[in-house]
Amino acid sequence: GLLRGLRSVFPGASFCIIGRNIEDREWWEDKGVTFFLPLLVSPVSYHKNEKIYRLKNKFNAVGFFFSFFFSLIILPTHLFRSIFYISKENKETLSAYTRANLVISKGGSFFREPGDKRNILPVGILMHLHQLIIALFMKKKVVLSAQSFGPINNTLSRIIMKQTLRRCALITTRENDSKEYLDKVLHISANVVCTGDSAFLLSVNEVKNDDSGVSAVLSKVAYYKNLDKTCVGITV
Repeated sequence: GLLRGLRSVFPGASFCIIGRNIEDREWWEDKGVTFFLPLLVSPVSYHKNEKIYRLKNKFNAVGFFFSFFFSLIILPTHLFRSIFYISKENKETLSAYTRANLVISKGGSFFREPGDKRNILPVGILMHLHQLIIALFMKKKVVLSAQSFGPINNTLSRIIMKQTLRRCALITTRENDSKEYLDKVLHISANVVCTGDSAFLLSVNEVKNDDSGVSAVLSKVAYYKNLDKTCVGITV
């Protein structure tokens, strides 16, 4: 929905996306969007033994924490580019940041933690914040589009998030609760507007040779094969 809306306003613009699943590259590039991997990502280790699975991923989270803060320390130095230019993928990602006129964090629930327990290692939030911090350091305008925020229980991630979001050019939220959370908890309100989910930017009718229309998307889901009935989407 977001991509469709942007293309309607800026028909001559080129688009890139950063995502952690390299398997998605072909899907995006079929739609004319260049795909890059993030500079910093926490690897997920799988194991049939639940205890080993949890232990390995805790080690991964600790390693990510070290990499996150180390990258911020060396960010203003030449050492940052020396380290992150080692791999071809990172070199291409940094080049994409350099060329960008605008960096948009697309809608989702990336900036939240489990409400029923304290998140000691907030890897998910810091991974997304890292992408914004890199863009802001490169003096790019950053927009958070149709996001949901909160709750955030970890004090450290809350502080970093507060300092980062204050520097963004614009933040749009998917619901009033998120707007109120930014205002009352993080004390951010000057650059915040409540809009709605970017799915509402999709066209209602299916477009020929285009799989971005609502009907085309729903037709891929078994439950909605019968499109004679009215379909209503609800964000909860």
